[in-house]
Amino acid sequence: MLHPTLKKTLAFLLFLSIGLPLPVGFGGDSPGPQDCLRLTGEIKIQEFFHTLLEEKRPGTLDLENGVTALITPWPNDHEQVARLVVRDGNKDVASFRKYQFTNCFLLEAGPVRHWIIEDWNGAAHGGCQHRYFCRAAAGEPLRFLGTIWVGDHRTDETFGPGQIRCHNSQPFVRYDDNRFAYFETSFAESTALFFPSFYRLTPQCLVLDNRAFPEEYRQEIVKIDAEVKKNATQMQLKPKKISLGDDLGVWLVARTIHYLVLREEKRAWKSLEQDVAKYYQTKQGLAALKAKIRQRLAKSPY
Repeated sequence: MLHPTLKKTLAFLLFLSIGLPLPVGFGGDSPGPQDCLRLTGEIKIQEFFHTLLEEKRPGTLDLENGVTALITPWPNDHEQVARLVVRDGNKDVASFRKYQFTNCFLLEAGPVRHWIIEDWNGAAHGGCQHRYFCRAAAGEPLRFLGTIWVGDHRTDETFGPGQIRCHNSQPFVRYDDNRFAYFETSFAESTALFFPSFYRLTPQCLVLDNRAFPEEYRQEIVKIDAEVKKNATQMQLKPKKISLGDDLGVWLVARTIHYLVLREEKRAWKSLEQDVAKYYQTKQGLAALKAKIRQRLAKSPY
């Protein structure tokens, strides 16, 4: 009987000799992100929507694999609310009303198919939502899984391959949690306070599971610490109190938020207090700032 390691080595040489690609997982125990979830296409709903708007009529758009979208544009310029009905064959699965519908992203995870319907509320900094649908296997009914608020995103791209993750062979998608948008500062400055959020895709629902990727938060904290040091060295005089009106204050709060999401609460507050004592003349306003951070973080699960 051949030793398992020898069997694997012989199989490796066989695949190389006949020019076949190595099977998933051959080089390691866990598949990469694109092996457990793949972005396979994008359908531009917005272009179809504008055609319907110009022609003042409803229409049906094919979203592949038996799924269609029945879209009714705005009835007039004074009532700018469109309607989209997701259909599985002849069955209505879900209906939504929004200012505009923009894209449909198509994903595959083995036999499982996912659709992401994107809408937009017309807001300057995004105002997008992603509505997830799933067909567990060919012949299975289409299911609505839930909605992820994209909101004030940092880039023009609202979904791409870079957001796909794989953990324990389970598919995840990454988004920016932007609950701290405009927190004590402008939108542009507050984007430093956004933190990663991760949703596990199942055939039944979306599961928020940020604890699956602690290393991503730690990587962000390393970058934030570099910004803290850079801004601290540029300060000629110590400000009287911490404020998000200066870049150093923004980065100190950003680090605090990331530690809190990591459930490292003691480290979060201790590092903030130590740096306030180091870089500012007083602790004035610190207690109120901590209370505001707690309040904003508690708005929804993380």
